[in-house]
Amino acid sequence: MPQINRIRVNNIKYNFGTQFYDDFLMRFSCKNTIYDLANGGGKSVLMLLLLQTMLPNCTLDEKQPIEKLFAMPGGSTTIHSLVEWKLDSCDVKNGYRYMTCGFCARKAKGSDDADEDSRTGIEYFNYCIFYREFGDNDIKNLPLSDGKERITYNGLKAYLRGLEKKDMGVRVEIFEKKGEYLSFINDYGIYESHWELIRGINKTEGHVRTYFESNYRTTRKVVEDLLIEEIIEKSYNNRIRGGNGDDEMSKTLLEIKDKLLELAKRREEMENYDNELKLISDFSAKVSDFGDVFERREEGKNKLFEYLLMARAQVSEKQSEAEKIAGEIEKLKDASVGEEKLIAAAFIAEEEEELKKVRELVLSLTHSCDTISRNYESSKEKLELSYAAEDYADYVKQENSLLELSQYIENRNKGRDDLAKELLELAVMKHGYIEDELSKADTALLEAVQKRQESLDALNNLRENYRVNDNECARIDGTLAELRKQMAELENEINTKLENTPLLVVENAAAEAEKYTQYIAGLRNDYESISKEETQLKTRNDEYLREQAQADASSQVCAGKIQELEQELEKAKKTESELAALGKIYGEKDSKRLIETLRGLYDRMLSKREKLRAAKEAIKEYVSSIETLKPADSDGAGKMCEYLAGRYDGTIISGAEYLRGRKDSECALLAQKFPYLPYSVLAGDDYDNVCRDRNIMSMDCGVVPIIRLSCVEAVLADDEAADEPQDDGMYKLACRDISFIYDEAGRQAGIKKANEELEELEIELSKVEDRLKAVESDYEKVSGYICMDIRMPSELEKNLIEQKMTAEEFANKSRSLEGLSTELKVRLEELTHTRADMEADIADNEKVCQTLERIALLASQLDACNTQIKENEVKKEAAVKACRLSKELSESREKVCSELDAKIKGIEEKIAGIKKTWEKYAPYYKETADVQKQENKVPSEQIDARFAAINSLLTDELGDVADKERLMENAREAMEKAERSMLHRGISLEKAKELAAQGKMTVKSHAQLDELFAEQGKLKTSLRQIQGELDGAATQMNRIEGSSAYARKSYEERFGELVLISVSNYQDYVKQHRAELERLKKELSEQNGGQKDNQKALTSCMLMQKDLERMVKSVAPDAEEIINKLASNTQVHDISGELTNSMYEQAGRAFEAVLKEEQKKRTAFIKARDVLAEQLMKLNAYELAQEIKQNVVPPQTKNEAEMLTHGLQGTMDCIALERDRISRGIEDMELIKSNFENRCVQICTNIRSELERLDKLSKITLDDEVIPVLSLQIPYVKEEMYKDRMSVYINETVSLAENFKTEDERLRFIRGRLCWKRLFSVIVTDMDSIRLNLYKRERIKDQSRYLRYEEAVGSTGQSQGIYIQFLVAVINYIASINAGGKEAAVLGKTIFIDNPFGAAKDVYIWEPIFKLLKTNHVQLIVPARGATPAITGRFDVNYVLGQKLIDKKQQTVVVDYHSQVNENELEYERLSFSQESFDFL
Repeated sequence: MPQINRIRVNNIKYNFGTQFYDDFLMRFSCKNTIYDLANGGGKSVLMLLLLQTMLPNCTLDEKQPIEKLFAMPGGSTTIHSLVEWKLDSCDVKNGYRYMTCGFCARKAKGSDDADEDSRTGIEYFNYCIFYREFGDNDIKNLPLSDGKERITYNGLKAYLRGLEKKDMGVRVEIFEKKGEYLSFINDYGIYESHWELIRGINKTEGHVRTYFESNYRTTRKVVEDLLIEEIIEKSYNNRIRGGNGDDEMSKTLLEIKDKLLELAKRREEMENYDNELKLISDFSAKVSDFGDVFERREEGKNKLFEYLLMARAQVSEKQSEAEKIAGEIEKLKDASVGEEKLIAAAFIAEEEEELKKVRELVLSLTHSCDTISRNYESSKEKLELSYAAEDYADYVKQENSLLELSQYIENRNKGRDDLAKELLELAVMKHGYIEDELSKADTALLEAVQKRQESLDALNNLRENYRVNDNECARIDGTLAELRKQMAELENEINTKLENTPLLVVENAAAEAEKYTQYIAGLRNDYESISKEETQLKTRNDEYLREQAQADASSQVCAGKIQELEQELEKAKKTESELAALGKIYGEKDSKRLIETLRGLYDRMLSKREKLRAAKEAIKEYVSSIETLKPADSDGAGKMCEYLAGRYDGTIISGAEYLRGRKDSECALLAQKFPYLPYSVLAGDDYDNVCRDRNIMSMDCGVVPIIRLSCVEAVLADDEAADEPQDDGMYKLACRDISFIYDEAGRQAGIKKANEELEELEIELSKVEDRLKAVESDYEKVSGYICMDIRMPSELEKNLIEQKMTAEEFANKSRSLEGLSTELKVRLEELTHTRADMEADIADNEKVCQTLERIALLASQLDACNTQIKENEVKKEAAVKACRLSKELSESREKVCSELDAKIKGIEEKIAGIKKTWEKYAPYYKETADVQKQENKVPSEQIDARFAAINSLLTDELGDVADKERLMENAREAMEKAERSMLHRGISLEKAKELAAQGKMTVKSHAQLDELFAEQGKLKTSLRQIQGELDGAATQMNRIEGSSAYARKSYEERFGELVLISVSNYQDYVKQHRAELERLKKELSEQNGGQKDNQKALTSCMLMQKDLERMVKSVAPDAEEIINKLASNTQVHDISGELTNSMYEQAGRAFEAVLKEEQKKRTAFIKARDVLAEQLMKLNAYELAQEIKQNVVPPQTKNEAEMLTHGLQGTMDCIALERDRISRGIEDMELIKSNFENRCVQICTNIRSELERLDKLSKITLDDEVIPVLSLQIPYVKEEMYKDRMSVYINETVSLAENFKTEDERLRFIRGRLCWKRLFSVIVTDMDSIRLNLYKRERIKDQSRYLRYEEAVGSTGQSQGIYIQFLVAVINYIASINAGGKEAAVLGKTIFIDNPFGAAKDVYIWEPIFKLLKTNHVQLIVPARGATPAITGRFDVNYVLGQKLIDKKQQTVVVDYHSQVNENELEYERLSFSQESFDFL
C-alpha cells in the first residue's frame, strides 16, 4: 500500500456555515503524523473528507453524512478533498511516483427544495492524477481557486480532461462510478476492506478497543467474521472474481443434490444385476455340445446348400448378364437417338449459316440500292438546276436589256452636260455596289477555299482509313489461309488416326477415350484383384501349410498338456481340500473373501498386540513410579501439558520449561521446595479446574505432579514461605490412585494390583502372539495359493476334456488343410493364365486409348482453328465494311470537292465580271464628286440600265425609239419564257433569285451538262442491276427461312430444345455421324439376339434352383437365412463346377441318416434344460426360469448350439453392461461429489494457510528479542479426516435442504452452509476452542505476557494499546493477502486513529506499537488533543491546528508545525509561518 505524502481540502463549510476550511494543506511526508486540534474544531469533518478519497460517499456517523455539508444554510457549494500518495516501488509505472486521489462533490440537482432536516443528495466524481515530480498540477498547485473565484464542479472535470494534453508530465483518470474507482485504486494497494476497518474504528473517538469488542466480541467472531469473511474471502473474490461473490458452488450442490440421493437406489439395482448374472452364468455352463453329429449333419446340409448356392449363382449370373444386355440395349438406343439428333442439328446449323450469309447479302444489296438511288436523285436534281440556271441567266439578261432600253427612252431629251453629270453620279453610286459585291465575293471565295481544304483533309483521312482497313483485310486473308491449312493438316491426321480405332465420330473421341480409360482401370482393378487373389491364395496356401504344420505340432503339444493337466488336477484337488478346511475354520468359502478376512484379522491381532505391549510398558512405568515415588521420565509431563494446554485457557507450562527461564539461585531454591518440579506441570488460574478433571487420573502418563503456579512464584517472592508446611492445595499427583502417597499399605496394594494386571497382560499378549503366528501362517498359505493361481478341479477337468477334443480337432484340421492346399494350387494355375491374357488385353486397349486421346486433342485443336477462322471472318467482314464505308465517304467527299471547285471558279468569274463592269464606270468616277446620299438607294440594275442608256445616247449607238420599244417587248417575252421554263423545272423566280444570291445558279458549259447527263444514265443502269440482284437474294432468303423453321419445328417435336452445333465441315460431320449411327444399329441387332439366348439359359437355371430350394427347405426351416449367410461368406471363384440332379439327390439321402441320430441328442438336451429351470425356480428367479423354459429350444446345429451359448453370454453382457452403466453412473456421481468435496476442502486448506500467516506478519523486535504481537491457535482435525468430515457435512447439507419447499429457499440455505466460515468449521474440532493470544506489554519486561483475546483487559490504556497492536497486525495481514506477487513485508500501509491516547498515554504501551509500525512499514496518522510530549515526540511530523476569526466565521489553519524528516527526504519547499494572534474556540 502507498503512504500519504500530503493532503488538501478546499472550500469546506460546516456547522451552519460558521466554520470552514478554505484551501487547507498538510504535509505528512509518508511519516507518522499527529495533528492537534481542539474538539469542535473540525477533526471529524477533516477525517470524513479524507476518507472520501478511499471510500467515496461514506459516512463516519449516520447522522453526519457528507450530504450535510450542503444541506444547511450557508453550506458548501463545490467541495474538494485530495490525498497525495507516494506509491510503492512495485507500483511505479513510467516513472510516476506520486498519485493524487481526489474527490469533488456538489449538491445534486433537484435537491434545492428539500427540507432542512432531510438528507440532501449529492453529485460527485473521483479522479487520480499521476506525476513523477512536483509541478503545476500536483496536489498543492492544482488550480482549485485563484484567490477570488472557486473552480466549479464541471470546470474541474473539464480541466482534468484536458490536463494530459496540456501537461505531458501527468496522467489523469476520472471516475463517475464508485466501483470502477475502488477497483482502480485497489491495484495500487488502497484496499476497500482496509479502509472499511479504519472507518469503523474512527466512528467513535479513540476507542479501537470498543470497535473490536462491539463487532468481534469473541475469538470465534474474529476468525469467522473478520479474518475469514471480511478479509480472506473478499480478497479471493477481488483477486479471482473481480469483487463478485462465488455462488457457483451453491448452485452446483443444488444441481447434484438429487444425484446424491440416487446413490443408494443405484447400489440396490447393482446387487440385483449381480444375482441375475450368477444365475445365467450357471445355466450357460450347463449347455453342452451335442457332439460330432452336428458336424456331420452340417456337412450334409452344407453340401445341399452349396449346390443351391451354385444354382443361385448361375441364376444370378444369367440375370446379371440379362440386366447388362438390357442396359447395353438402352445405351445403344440412346446413343442412336443422340446420333440422329446430332445429324439433324448439323443440317439445321448448316442452313442457319447459309441463311446468315444470304441475309448479309440482302442487307448489303439493300444498302447499295439505297445509296445508288440517292445518288441518282441527286444527279437528277443537279441537271435540272443546271437547266434552270440557263433560263435564269436569260431572264436576267433580258431584264437588264429592258431596263437599259427604258432608261434610254427616259433620258433621250437631256443635254450632254446633264448626261455627263448623271454618268458621274451613276459611277459614284455603282462604286458603292462594286465595293460591296467585291467584299462579299472575296468572303465567299475565302469560305469556299476553306471548306474545300477541310474536305480535302477529310478525304485524305478517309483514304488512309481505307488503306488501313484494306491492309487489315489482306492480313486477315493471310491468317485465314494459314488456319485453313492447319485445319486441313489436322483433318488429315485425324482421318489417319481413325483408321486405327473403332471410332466413327470425331466428337466422341474424348468420351470414348474416357470409356477406354475406365475400361482399362477396370481391367487393371481386375488384374490387381487377380494378382491380389493370387498373392492371397499363395499366402493362404502357405498359411494352410504352416497351419497344417502348426496343427501337427499343436496336436503333440496337446498331448503334453493333457499329461500336465492330469498332474495339475491331482494337485488342485489336494489344495481344494486344504482351502475348504481353512474356509470352515474362518467361516469363508470364497478364497478371495477368505484372504480379506485373514488380512483384516491379522491387522486387528497386530494392533491388539501393540496395544497390549503399550499397556504392559505403561503398567511397568506405573509400578516404577509407585515404587520410587518419582516420575519415570518427562514424556508423561509433556503429554499432560499438551492435554491441559489444549483444554484450558489459563497458563499451563511444564516445570522444565519454567526452570529454563530462571537464575541458578532460583532453580536451587525451587529444587529444595519442589524436587519433582522438572517432571511436573504448573497450572495458573485454572488449577482448581484441572484438579477436578477426571481424565488426568486415567491417562497413561505415569505419575505427573500438577503444582499451583502461584505457590511456586510465592516461594520465589518470599523466602520465609519455604519453611511453611505445604498444604494439599499446593499440588496434585495425576495417577490412577494417589492413596499410596499417604499410606504405605495402600502403596504396596497398588503395586500388587499393578503386577497382577501386568501378569494378565503378559498371558493375554502371549496368546495374541501365538494366534497372530497361526493367522500369519494361514494368510501366507492362502496368499500362496492365490498367487500360484491354482485352478479349480472342475475347471481342470473341463480343460482336460477340452484339450482332448482340441487334439482331435487339430488332427482333423491337418487333414482338412491338406485338401484345401491341393484345391488352391489348381486355382492358382487358372489365375496365372487369366493374368497373362489380361496383360495383353490391357496393352492393346492402352494403345487404342492413347490414339483416342490424341484424336480428342486434335479435335480440340481443330475446333480452336475453326473458332479462330470464324473470329477472323468476322474481323474481315468488319474491315470490308469499313473499307466500303470509307470508299463511299471518299466518293461523297470528292463530289463535295468538285462542287466547291465549281463554286470557287464561279466566284472568281463573278469577281472578274464585277471588275470588268467597273471598267466601264471607272472613266466617269471621281471620289470628290458631290452626290446626294439618297441616290445610293437606286438598285444596281437600274444604275446599269441608266448608265448604258445614257452612254448609248452619248455615243448614239441606239436606233430610234420605235426600235427601242420593240426591243423592250421582245425582252419582256423572253423574260416570261425563261420564267415559265424555270417553273416547269420546279423553281420559281423568287427561288431562282435566292439561289443566285447563294451562288448556286451557275451556268454550266455543255461539256459539264453532258457529263451530268451521262452520270445520271450510269446510276440508273446500276440501280436496275442492283435491284435485280436484291430481288433474287430476298427470294433465296425466304426459301431458306421457311426450310429452317420447318427443320427446327421437327427437331423440337422429336428431340426437344434445339442446341446448335458449329463445325468446320458439315458434310464430313454428317458423314461420320451417319456411319456411327449405322454401327450402333448393327450392334443393337446383335445385342437383341444375345438377349434371346440369355433368356433361354436363365429359364433352365431357374428351374434347377427351384427344385433345389424345395429340397433344402424340406430339411432346414431356416434355409433362407443359412443361404444368405453362406452367400455372404462365399467368394465367386469358390462356387464352380456343373451341378447335376444325381449330385443333390445323393446328398439328401445321406442327410436323412444324420437326422435320426440328432433326435436322440435333442431329447437329452430337453431334460437338461428342465432340470436347470427347476433349479432357477428354487432360487426364486421365476421370470428368468420361465423365459429359459419357453424360449430356449434344442439347437439344430453345432453353430446353433454355440449361438445359444453366445446368446446367453450376450444376455449376460447386456446385464453386465447395464450394471456397469449404473456403476459408472454411481462412479460419476461419486466423482462429482468427491470433486465438490475436494473444492470445499481446498477452500478450507487455503483459509488455514492464510490464517497461519497471521502470526508471522505481527512480529516486532524489543530489546533484541523478536516477539510476535499475537498468536492464533486453532485445533484442527487430522488432515486425513478432512475429506470424510467434509463428506458428512455435504451429506447433511443435502439432507437438510430437502426440508425446504422452493428452489430459492434451498439455494439460500445451501449458500449459507457453503459460506467460507461455515466450511472452515468442518476441519476444526471446536470453533469455540480457537485461541487468539495478544501480547500485553508491561512496564517490567518480564511481566509482559500473552493474554487471550477475550481477556485482553487491565487498565483501559493497556487494553487500548493491545487492540491497536492487533489492528496493525490485521492491516498488515490485509495488505499481505491482497499483495499477490508483491512482497508484503516491504509494502507501505497507512492507518488513521482518532485520538487513541485518551486512555493509553504511557510510553511503555506505545513502544511496541511504534516498533510494530516500523517493522511493518505502517504510517500512523492521529488527530488528537492534549497528547503528552512523550507521545508527540514519537511522531515524525507534528501539527498544531487552530481557528482564526474571519468575517465572523472560524477558519481552521496551521498554528504550528514541526517535522523530524531530514531535508534531503523532503520533496517540497519549506513553508514559512507568520505568527499571528488568533481567537481560539
